[in-house]
Amino acid sequence: MTNIESQKGTSIAKMLSSSSDLFGLEKSKSNTSTRSKDQIGVLRANVEVNLLTIEAARIFDGKSSAKNGPSGFIPGLHPFDARVNNVIVPAHKLGCPVARTALIKIENMTNTLDENIKHSHESISAKIKEYIAQNPQVNINQPTNDTPLTRTISFSTPHTRELFGLLIKFEKVIILQKTYFYLMPKERQEIMEEQRSVTKLFRSIMHLSMQYKTNQSTAIDYSEGNSKASDMFVMNEKYFSEAKDMLQSSATSIFFPKFKTSEEIIAERDKRYDESINESNEKEKESLAERSQLIAKSEAENSEDKVDNEPQNVSEELSVQ
Repeated sequence: MTNIESQKGTSIAKMLSSSSDLFGLEKSKSNTSTRSKDQIGVLRANVEVNLLTIEAARIFDGKSSAKNGPSGFIPGLHPFDARVNNVIVPAHKLGCPVARTALIKIENMTNTLDENIKHSHESISAKIKEYIAQNPQVNINQPTNDTPLTRTISFSTPHTRELFGLLIKFEKVIILQKTYFYLMPKERQEIMEEQRSVTKLFRSIMHLSMQYKTNQSTAIDYSEGNSKASDMFVMNEKYFSEAKDMLQSSATSIFFPKFKTSEEIIAERDKRYDESINESNEKEKESLAERSQLIAKSEAENSEDKVDNEPQNVSEELSVQ
């Protein structure tokens, strides 16, 4: 009878399943509370993950340019998240077709990555199951790591959260692959090639986000076809040559389907201008009203001073007579 169990409660058998549980969240207790909804605090997520393999850790962290030089820089999940959240998504929302192209390509590549990980999981699972069937006397325990790499999860975009979820799935595959290496070392090279192809796709997705360049162009520039729009296409020709086709396409991001048209941007700009003029007029009215009040108060004080001085002048005239 074959015994397949883990040294720490997570079994190889469970990893062979299609379970996608990543982590559990516990309810936290606050030191203070309030009965007023106006005083309720902001919900802050504090989620950590323990990465068990160096391969997953390298994908998560990437490589710093400080250590490897500009050519050796490989973005990790946090730089990827910052780039998508702070540069690409805002440009897309303002109607930039190049940014829309970048998001669509990232999403399509992520879908391909998902399929590749599923294929790798099915492939290595079949190999382990076959080995177990042929060697029922062997007990296989999941490899453990007494010093995992702890990382905090604080991603802003759904693209990064999706990549992170795939990284967790991929690490399960890596652990299965490493387990199989112990059993069948002759097949290591073949499995490593498959593992490297998945790793390369992770890095290609994050690298692609860094290739997007912007000159702050909006839907207005593309509707006018001005030099700013033309420059944007030239700047991004190498990685996003399909962007020009986006001007006539309704294709858009899965996570950010809406983007502003030139008409909407102009309407919002005019509205902000009108609000600014109205606010300026209101402040001017308030200033004039305050000035009028000060003048009236000053005139009233001068009038009181005259009244106070008149009796004194009469008494002085009588004393002289």
